[in-house]
Amino acid sequence: VDSDVLMLKKRFFVDDAQISRDDPVQLHLVYVQSKNNIVAGEMPCTRAEAVQFAALQCQIDFGNHNPTLHKEGFLKPSDFIPPAFHKDKKFESEVVAEYRKLVGMSELNTKYRYVQLCRSLKTYGITFFQVQQKDKGQKKPANRLLGVTRDSIIFMEPQSKDIVKEYELTHLKRWAASPASFTLDF
Repeated sequence: VDSDVLMLKKRFFVDDAQISRDDPVQLHLVYVQSKNNIVAGEMPCTRAEAVQFAALQCQIDFGNHNPTLHKEGFLKPSDFIPPAFHKDKKFESEVVAEYRKLVGMSELNTKYRYVQLCRSLKTYGITFFQVQQKDKGQKKPANRLLGVTRDSIIFMEPQSKDIVKEYELTHLKRWAASPASFTLDF
């Protein structure tokens, strides 16, 4: 069908120590990948962090804040805001307030700040899986996000993105898998 759009993506891997303002192409690639992960909700963040990300993205996409153009209603939520905050009515006004503070910041510096903020997230570099966690003594399993990092395993609340438990991989005693379950003992 002519209206269908096919988008092919390739994940860009870069050593964190290499990210700098000196290579604008590499910085742009890392920024685009980070932005896509934030906006799609693949890299969970708090509400305050989401406001910061959206404000930085506004500065990159639109340049300096212009009060006559950038009033409430100018943002398309799906392009700037993680899905968890799409229905939040106060979100856009908070983004605009933060966006006003960024006047004068260059596009390169804004992208660098966006990537730095992304790298500071507790969820940066995590691979998430939707799971049902059943603790001893619980009758009904709880829906959770299981995140695996290079040095820990994290359980998060799916809606609030609050970390419920975090375990270092060095504390993992044993694990077992079956077709219906996956068990971790710490």
